[in-house]
Amino acid sequence: MRTPALWASLTLLLLTCGGAPAWAVDLANTDTTPYQVVIEENGEHFRFTIAPRAVLSGICSDCSVLLSNGQSVNAEDNDLITIKNGQMSVGG
Repeated sequence: MRTPALWASLTLLLLTCGGAPAWAVDLANTDTTPYQVVIEENGEHFRFTIAPRAVLSGICSDCSVLLSNGQSVNAEDNDLITIKNGQMSVGG
């Protein structure tokens, strides 16, 4: 059986093992709360939970990220998406 956590782990493993281009979007959760996140890239959706105070590197190269509260942002290249106080912001 394939679980969302397994898919997220496999995706991140593939992205960090040479499957990602030289630039990639990172996701940082600065809160003490975990969040459900959906990444949409090239028509595919990846769902996972980002742990409190976690940073995930290379989650995508050009994607939309949807937070469990309904907020969505677009990111590309070497953007950093930060979750702070339950809100996402994109910086470079």
